[in-house]
Amino acid sequence: MKKLIFTLFALMISVSTFAQFERDTYYINTSFSKVGMSFSGQSKFSLAGSATAGLFIEDNWAAVAEVGIDYGNKHLQEFSAGGGLRYYIQQNGIYLGLSGKYLHSNYRNVDGGNYNDVQIKAEVGYAYFLSRTVTIEPAVFYSQSFKDQDYSQVGFKLGFGFYF
Repeated sequence: MKKLIFTLFALMISVSTFAQFERDTYYINTSFSKVGMSFSGQSKFSLAGSATAGLFIEDNWAAVAEVGIDYGNKHLQEFSAGGGLRYYIQQNGIYLGLSGKYLHSNYRNVDGGNYNDVQIKAEVGYAYFLSRTVTIEPAVFYSQSFKDQDYSQVGFKLGFGFYF
């Protein structure tokens, strides 16, 4: 009896997961990539986060828009905005993303001033469903800078997604 109940429960979860990646499903996500992390002795507190909104334009394919901030040392360090595509693998919840973004930074570069950059970001994540509409989404990403290789980033982020 336990095996039958477990099998039915697993089947219900997998069926409800597949329904979330269908065309015309809306998607909202908030994620954090660093909280309280410091790479220098001068940084006291930092918080990097992003908000993503999207629409599934085809089954398993989502068009997304994203804005992000990086706050540290009591003022805004970076602001970014961009958009891209994600492909969700239905069988396991892994997604692959490719996007472009514009970034304005208040970090001091080698010339001593602020800088603007255009970056391409590749991302691999996992949508773990807590319920039919809520997910925890860990992801790793790489952002390639067009301005200077030193501004490229590799990172990890953790987010909460909502599908409706």
